Amino acid sequence: MPITKHYRKPEGRGGTRNPRNVSTVTDAKELAFNTLFTSKRSVMTPHEIAHELNTVWVDPDYYLIVKKKSVPEPNPLSEGAD
Repeated sequence: MPITKHYRKPEGRGGTRNPRNVSTVTDAKELAFNTLFTSKRSVMTPHEIAHELNTVWVDPDYYLIVKKKSVPEPNPLSEGAD
């Protein structure tokens, strides 16, 4: 399956090419993401995506919450690298 880079925070919104911001996904998953979460030629914000998921896709007994991290997550690849 062909793979592509997915920028978790789009470059148009200040995202970078830093590995922390890049996921490797199949072309099919990238197409699905863009089909579901692009509105008016712009990728939805995390809050808009959560709203879409809650309204249409998530079990109605659950509610997906988006919360911005206060500090970057640690890189598990750098732990114990001394």
